[in-house]
Amino acid sequence: MRVDQIFLDLLDWIKRVLVSKKEKRTHKPYEVLKQYRGRRGILKLVARDTPSAVRTYIFSPFQETQTNRVQVKRDIHICLDHLWQSPETGGSQRSAQKSQKSRCRFANSHRISIFEASRFLNKDGTYDTREIYSEDLNLVGKAAYRDQLAIPIVDDLAMMLKEFPVHSIDWKFEIETGCKRYLGAHWKPSPSNAPI
Repeated sequence: MRVDQIFLDLLDWIKRVLVSKKEKRTHKPYEVLKQYRGRRGILKLVARDTPSAVRTYIFSPFQETQTNRVQVKRDIHICLDHLWQSPETGGSQRSAQKSQKSRCRFANSHRISIFEASRFLNKDGTYDTREIYSEDLNLVGKAAYRDQLAIPIVDDLAMMLKEFPVHSIDWKFEIETGCKRYLGAHWKPSPSNAPI
């Protein structure tokens, strides 16, 4: 067993050396920071190499065997990004830094995106994804720092994946519940979220 692991490590090292000599650039895979095991699968907190990334979780459900065939399930990615650093909104909001404090109360600060993704990377270093849910929210409130209240909302959302089936989670309801819990009276639903 130990010899097999040493051999696999050596092969991995050789591949990395050869790829670096060819100067072939692929996207850096996620770096796993924490890993949790649940009833339904494995949840990983990962580092994503983008400037606007705040928090990223990947949930890998356990595979089910059905009569000698493995039913391949897709992973779920939950991404929390800060909008004031994203390319589409960063330039206009960075240029007016003096009015940023007044804008914090009204502008959406974070985007929560939930994707269904392939289990393995493609050759170009990307995943095949399908968006399940995405929403822009103002999650700053009266926090001491920018992401203080947004992080626990996404942490709670991700932990649900360990215990509940993905198709049974009402993402909008769970995000709103988290916003009410952590932001309290400072959370105001955006016009698209407001009840009619």
